[in-house]
Amino acid sequence: VPFCMHELRRGSKLSLFQDAHAMSYDRALPNARRALWEEMYAAIAQAERFIFICGWSVWTELRMLRERAWRGGDSVSLGELLQRKAEKDGVVVRVLVWDDPFSVPVVALNGAMATHDERTAAYFARRGGIVQVLKQTRLAADAAEPGEEEEEKQEEDAIYVEESSTGLRSRGSASVAAVKQRLFTTRLVFTHHQKAVIVDAEVPRAAMPALGMASVPFGARLPRRLVAYVGGLDLADGRWDTPEHPLFRTLETLHAGDFHQANFPTSIDSAVGPREGWHDVHAVAEAAIAKDVLMNFNSRWFAACDAVREPLNSPLRERVYEQALARGWFIPSEREAAALEHGDPGVWHAQMVRSIDARSCMMPSAAQSDGVFDKKGRGVDASVYRAYVHHIRRARRFVYIENQYFLGSSAAWAVTAAWPAGHRKRKLMANISPHVVPLEIALRIERAIERNERFSAYLVIPMWPEGPPDSLAVREILFWQWQTLELMYKRIAAALARSSKHSHESPTDFLAVFTLGNREKADARPASAAAAPLQPLVSNGSQYWTKVRRQPIYVHSKLIIADDAVVVIGSANINERSLAGTRDTEIALCGYQPKMGGLLKDEPLRSGGEIARFRKSLWSEHLGTSVTLSEDLMNNPERLETMRAVAEAAGRNWDEYTAPGVPTRDLAGHLIPYPIEVQADGTLRARTTSGLFPDTNASIRGKDAGHVPNILTT
Repeated sequence: VPFCMHELRRGSKLSLFQDAHAMSYDRALPNARRALWEEMYAAIAQAERFIFICGWSVWTELRMLRERAWRGGDSVSLGELLQRKAEKDGVVVRVLVWDDPFSVPVVALNGAMATHDERTAAYFARRGGIVQVLKQTRLAADAAEPGEEEEEKQEEDAIYVEESSTGLRSRGSASVAAVKQRLFTTRLVFTHHQKAVIVDAEVPRAAMPALGMASVPFGARLPRRLVAYVGGLDLADGRWDTPEHPLFRTLETLHAGDFHQANFPTSIDSAVGPREGWHDVHAVAEAAIAKDVLMNFNSRWFAACDAVREPLNSPLRERVYEQALARGWFIPSEREAAALEHGDPGVWHAQMVRSIDARSCMMPSAAQSDGVFDKKGRGVDASVYRAYVHHIRRARRFVYIENQYFLGSSAAWAVTAAWPAGHRKRKLMANISPHVVPLEIALRIERAIERNERFSAYLVIPMWPEGPPDSLAVREILFWQWQTLELMYKRIAAALARSSKHSHESPTDFLAVFTLGNREKADARPASAAAAPLQPLVSNGSQYWTKVRRQPIYVHSKLIIADDAVVVIGSANINERSLAGTRDTEIALCGYQPKMGGLLKDEPLRSGGEIARFRKSLWSEHLGTSVTLSEDLMNNPERLETMRAVAEAAGRNWDEYTAPGVPTRDLAGHLIPYPIEVQADGTLRARTTSGLFPDTNASIRGKDAGHVPNILTT
């Protein structure tokens, strides 16, 4: 990606993972790396110099190992493991967590978003403070520059717009007190959303000759290397899951003590279920690219030290990696990169991209670095946004996207166009979420239609954003998402109408939107629960859920795959919060394998590439046994036959997911259509006759709540 703060690193290595764990007996995913958190646990346990963690949440009670213990029975919690490494092994352990402003000691330890930041800090403080913990607020209340308050007031005092039977009407300007309250709130609720773990690791003996270490005797202490874990998975409760995404069966075993259900928190009994399934993706970075991830952590850590006025001679300010490197304890990343570049046919070229500004890390100014722009005198790195747009524009055959949120391009929304040109309200609406990622996908499809080429875009998103689906914030996000999808489908429909060569095709033949869900047949649950009468609404509680036995699987991934040749994987959602650079902090890795081809026009994609293997593994997980795609279709997602075969399988899964009564078998596949129907002109309508999501009173279309600041929901 050109014009970025961090350059492309040749001589890198990425390994791609889906979900926190894959059961050892599972043979349905032959191409998958088996167990992300098992590998991460082992990496932490074997670290000798340092363990650095930054996260939105770090849960000390997390049990990373559940199917089997490590090395003869070792299976302690994450907090115990980190404490032991620091206390007994002398490893420098640093934990940098988002300081949730709504978590208050004693009163509300878990905070507004259950991040456990106060509990995490207290856990290690009670054990002597050997594990170094810093809580970092994203936007401090005193961080505004002169004049910034008025600008934010104008942004937050936007005229909230809602749909009514008479069209669009404004709610008017809020009171001064309400605006001040919104300003206070919006300064606090942006988050540190990066998820990264960086450790030192052993140099494999097989790699030693290429590194000039062939003469190192057995038993000698070897130099170390860097390994970094980056992606969407938080080290938090509810995240441990497998590609099967069980709802009921594991409540008393694998998920005992870790029941997570944020969508229906008052109507589901943790002893009965269902739990909330959690789908995510993650990457392991090695060699040259791992050093960039380390430098990002250091930049944030030392900025946090400055923020709390940590003394200059404090152990928290020690440059641990640099000191170890100077003493010869680490293989220089440049030497490791050179060995990979010249000797490994599966070598990667990778690049770190971020959303972050100078309030949260050590940041150069725009005059000092390419890819940084200045806003109010502060350097801003918004290279994640640049990467998303860059790789969508370059895609030749297809893009496959999984993301927790999908909203943006608000200048092209129907609710924006409803206001007259030049009207202040139109400008305000256009700036709610101005990034152009959705529009870029639509434009890429339009270009393919005009050139009579095949191009397909697959999008997998959650049924709804996490939380009660009829809550104000969720309803508003759904409303923005509806606007986003409709603008894309309308543009595609218009392009098809202009073309004389696509009369047999519809907008969904080019853009397919899916979600994930699961439904389990009854097995060993108590007879009293299995025999409970079917109730009409979720308010009737666990009796209802043990009858219908279904639940959406929450899609938390942040992934783009283009042409099976390029991957972007990290923490960044497709919304303004993640892409602006001045709101949530994010990190992602872009990568490709140069010796696998597929990057240039007419360059064939060679078999054996990790990106294609990963995408196929994800499809195997989502499709299950609902369809068996031929090798030709699986290798060519852009083909019309592939798009329709996947959509038809998803449709069958939907029929089974929503069927009345008690299920007699497990759902064949988790992939189901997002519950919208696309008309010939691109307008949307709900897939259900009620217009509601299954098992809820929540509108699929959503609604502009009018009471939630737009800056928070976009």
